[in-house]
Amino acid sequence: MNYEDSPSTIATPTKLTPEEIAAQKKHSYLMWLLSGVVGMIFLILVALVVIAANLVVSSSKNPVKVEVPAIIEPLPPTISRPISKFASDAGVLSLADSLTKLRSEIDSVDLFETQLAPPSIDLNIRVTIQQ
Repeated sequence: MNYEDSPSTIATPTKLTPEEIAAQKKHSYLMWLLSGVVGMIFLILVALVVIAANLVVSSSKNPVKVEVPAIIEPLPPTISRPISKFASDAGVLSLADSLTKLRSEIDSVDLFETQLAPPSIDLNIRVTIQQ
């Protein structure tokens, strides 16, 4: 007698009862539910690890800021020199006068432009639809 022909190796189809089919479906639903819950827990753990790693990295990237007071050295005193023979020339005198006027204009400029306001522009645009 061959091993293949023995009655123990031949698979015979069996019919399942409705209770057994319902139990198998319930078992498969429970397995899907369990695998979904385990998957969600795994995703939450991965997200928590990523957030914790970012917190550790960001805290090490931001060094403590220490404010160093600015040391402003005073300007050296001006040295008075004798007047040059070219100082009385008309071109030099007009240049000095222009520089004095320019300096006073620069000092009087409003850097914050508090009076500046954009103009009110009404372009009066009309669109007509032709049919």
